[in-house]
Amino acid sequence: MKTTKELGESCSSILDFLKTQKDIGDAQVFVAANKHTLCRLNYTSHIFSNGIEEPKATQNFGIGLSIVFNDGQYGSGSAESSLSSQGAKEALDKARISAVKDPEFYGLPKPEFGERILRDYHDRELADLSDQEFIRIAWDVLRAGLRAFLEKVEPSDAGLIIGGDVQAICERMAVASFTRLEPETDESTMVMASITAMIESKNAKGSGFFAGKTLSELRESGPQAATEAVNSAFATMSGERIESGEHTVVFGPQAVAELVNNLILRGLTAGNIFAEASPFQEKFLQQIASERLSIYDDGANPKFMGAKGITCEGLPTGKTNLIKDGKFVGMLASHYDYQRLLRDPDGARKLGADPEGHIWTFWPRNGFRFSEGAGRQFSKEPSTAGSNIIITSSKLEPLEKLIGRVKKGVYIGRMWYVYPINGQRAGDFTGTVTADSHIIENGKLSRPLKPNAVRINDNIKSLIMKIIGVSDRLKAVNLWGADEAMYASDLLVEGVRLDSIGGSIE
Repeated sequence: MKTTKELGESCSSILDFLKTQKDIGDAQVFVAANKHTLCRLNYTSHIFSNGIEEPKATQNFGIGLSIVFNDGQYGSGSAESSLSSQGAKEALDKARISAVKDPEFYGLPKPEFGERILRDYHDRELADLSDQEFIRIAWDVLRAGLRAFLEKVEPSDAGLIIGGDVQAICERMAVASFTRLEPETDESTMVMASITAMIESKNAKGSGFFAGKTLSELRESGPQAATEAVNSAFATMSGERIESGEHTVVFGPQAVAELVNNLILRGLTAGNIFAEASPFQEKFLQQIASERLSIYDDGANPKFMGAKGITCEGLPTGKTNLIKDGKFVGMLASHYDYQRLLRDPDGARKLGADPEGHIWTFWPRNGFRFSEGAGRQFSKEPSTAGSNIIITSSKLEPLEKLIGRVKKGVYIGRMWYVYPINGQRAGDFTGTVTADSHIIENGKLSRPLKPNAVRINDNIKSLIMKIIGVSDRLKAVNLWGADEAMYASDLLVEGVRLDSIGGSIE
């Protein structure tokens, strides 16, 4: 894998080459290298299986150019598997071909957005991880799940399936421009385990997950995720259905992360406010959720796995409050989206307040070149994405107390296929309750809920206004394909619309 020193040196030489081109007025050079290692778990007790599939280790590196030409046109181009002048020429040729006049483009980022906070925060051991060591860790994860299973039943009593994956990601990058000649480099590491356990004869399904940033965390917590998945499957055996209607619901961290990532976060970006595609259009500084809910992005905090020192636009990361005590107080923004909302003559109406008077609330701390949760990609244009999304409250209470407040309701531990219907702005959405879920009676988890037998059909604007409790448990959640790291608490919500699907009440 290319070192940050090599990336920085390449960045400087490419910048020198671009300065010799007479048709270029401004330019930014981005070079990156990524390593993504993944082991899939594929164990079936009653069918021959390998248990662990062979690891898939992918590496890439290359050049991404953002060019402003003297005629005012903007273009971008990239070159794969090259850090040389030849690669720079290839990327520049693509930028010339793609160049257009964008009336909403107001220039490339300049070093005027504060000083960098975070440096040297990655796990050096993870950066040097061998395939052999990674396979050993994956086997440790699988064995932990098998031990948890054998502690409860004889192998012949029930068919067990353990699936999922263990992942490690290392990202390195460098960025420089005509206005920032000295390259800024960054290196970050992440580890994840996402495990699903199914006991076929009992129609039971459970999940466990872990997300962190060091190899030592993966060694310790990866096996715990497999144990959690198997124990959850046993806890949800012989699940029952519920009647359709409005229910009091406790959403677990994974379900909360699904709601926030797919429905709320996209509405809290400067780009979607500009495009009038947000459920929270014209609501800035107003109450859009229960006072129990707070959400913020904390990109420069090294204790969270999604931390980054700088964005892919070369700007410092930091903390951005999005919802505070239920009020809409800030937005995620790339430099492009920051500039166009700031200069939009209709921006005050779209936002609900004059953007120029609140620039600190959407400072461009979130311009990244992410690609479905696997590295910083030189071939991608910068776009707005979160780093560490924290879902919490100023009024927290233990989870047991939260559940204890529910006389009759549902605990939803895991959801999937959560997506908006009738457009993002309307707020209407649907999603399926899939595992780790229970019926609540008299303040306790009384009986398991049947997997894939309940669909939530509601409106996110209405739902977050009905939050009446938030737990003091903050758990890292790795969602499939998500660019940001999610840290979620449990939420207690009244009057959630749940519909029984796939059969009648038994």
